[in-house]
Amino acid sequence: MNCSQIRKMISPYVDDELRPADRKILLSHAEECDLCRQELTDAERVHHLFIRAERYEAPYGFTQRVIARVAEADSHLPWLVRASRAEPFFAYAAKATFALIVVAVGIISGRALVADRTVERQAAVQDSFSLDLFQATPPGSITGIYASLLRGDQ
Repeated sequence: MNCSQIRKMISPYVDDELRPADRKILLSHAEECDLCRQELTDAERVHHLFIRAERYEAPYGFTQRVIARVAEADSHLPWLVRASRAEPFFAYAAKATFALIVVAVGIISGRALVADRTVERQAAVQDSFSLDLFQATPPGSITGIYASLLRGDQ
């Protein structure tokens, strides 16, 4: 193993989370490599400092005050930053992209469904506005009957 792989194993070793086989590899490498041995020694010293450190109780209400201050600071941030903190940006972007795709598919499929009808309707509208269809006195209307009586068509 090379030094970078060994250095990744130092923290699990110090926390006693390393498998026995990897533990042997780390220790044998540290015997041969001065830099890795020094890093292992430094990590063990820091670990022992934390073990011997005094523990202090937080004052009453400390957690609530910290959370309230963080919430107050977050309320002044733009909505996009608050949204990105609430959930990972990738998830937020994926949801927005999915919504846009659904809208686009709806628009495209809607146009495809009414495209044939639109052509038929346009032809019907043009035919209805044609002056050839309009008669001054349609034959079945009261005006048409009156006009035929006046002309003498019986």
